[in-house]
Amino acid sequence: MQTVAERLDEKGNLAASFFFLRGAGARSKFTRVIATIAYHISHSIPDSQPLIQQAFQADPTLVSQSTQHQLQKLVLDPLKQIPPQTKPMIIVVDALDECDDHSSITEFIGLLFDTYDHFPFRFLLASRIENHIDMAFTSGQAPDMTCFMKLETFDAAHDISTFLTSRFDEFCKQRPRLFQNTQQMWPASEDLAALAERSDGLFIFAATVVSFIMDGKGSPQQKLQQILNSHLGLDPLYAQVLSNANRDDAFTKVLSAIIYLKRQLSITDLAKLLDLTSE
Repeated sequence: MQTVAERLDEKGNLAASFFFLRGAGARSKFTRVIATIAYHISHSIPDSQPLIQQAFQADPTLVSQSTQHQLQKLVLDPLKQIPPQTKPMIIVVDALDECDDHSSITEFIGLLFDTYDHFPFRFLLASRIENHIDMAFTSGQAPDMTCFMKLETFDAAHDISTFLTSRFDEFCKQRPRLFQNTQQMWPASEDLAALAERSDGLFIFAATVVSFIMDGKGSPQQKLQQILNSHLGLDPLYAQVLSNANRDDAFTKVLSAIIYLKRQLSITDLAKLLDLTSE
């Protein structure tokens, strides 16, 4: 979704964006969503900036008020007072399921449908299927106002292959000495195809493989062979990554905390809890 937002921005069609991330402090809460969207709109549509600033100045407590009030005062009211946009504008909100405030997310989705006729933009929302989100999108008139794309039916094999090829090409160019004795393209085309097949449509698998091979610890060629020779699936991949990690005190502390904590913490909060640096 980050790439989609970047491409929309390049074309001048991105009005605003927000990316939830579970366990990442403010990014896992709903409290700053409307204010962030308003801030982005003030930059993507300069005519709205003085009006949004006036709204904040008139009532500094806006960010602590209800979602409906914030949306009205910081977004809808300013947009009513400026000329219509000449091109489609999109607001991207990613990973709704990773927001801890389930009731706020449900309310937000409902507000989007309630203000549908007054909103000059369209929303691109992404989420895994969870009960509270599924109910919000399947109740009332929501299905008639929504265009669904089920990613589980989308074949990502070509995109993953392109991603792997691009990242490995970039890595080889950055580290030419590692491959100066290699007589053929690395990785070989059949190895790239095998990695793409092992990913089974999961970008998280491909991204983890790339991070593991390119982390600068050990031979990338040997790590590639370890992945190709391992069993299929994410669990064996994660086991391989953990088995190659440096087993210092920090590693043991962090892994133990992740296992025992009932709630996932942000990197900063976890570092504070364990008295470690977050770098």
